[in-house]
Amino acid sequence: MVFGRTRKFWEYSFGILQGSKAKVVFHCMVYGATGAGIPLAVVYPHSFRHRFAKNFIEKYNDIALLADLMGHESIETTRIYLRMTASEQQKIVDKVVTW
Repeated sequence: MVFGRTRKFWEYSFGILQGSKAKVVFHCMVYGATGAGIPLAVVYPHSFRHRFAKNFIEKYNDIALLADLMGHESIETTRIYLRMTASEQQKIVDKVVTW
């Protein structure tokens, strides 16, 4: 167990699953995204890792712990997950600059 969560959560979220189980998880993601109106172009299993990383950093701001949780040997690898999208960057610029 990690932080009181079952191992299965981490297996599904971080890509340890292979073969038919991974396909089931992907199909569940597609089904949920379709119901929520999320464009399927942005739905893929690895997006779980990106969302988890962004949420973790926003909430706990501990990149070293995040790197350990994600199984990265280098913090530089973890930093890749923390890049901001163009729309996220624009929101920050709009807060700073009065147009």
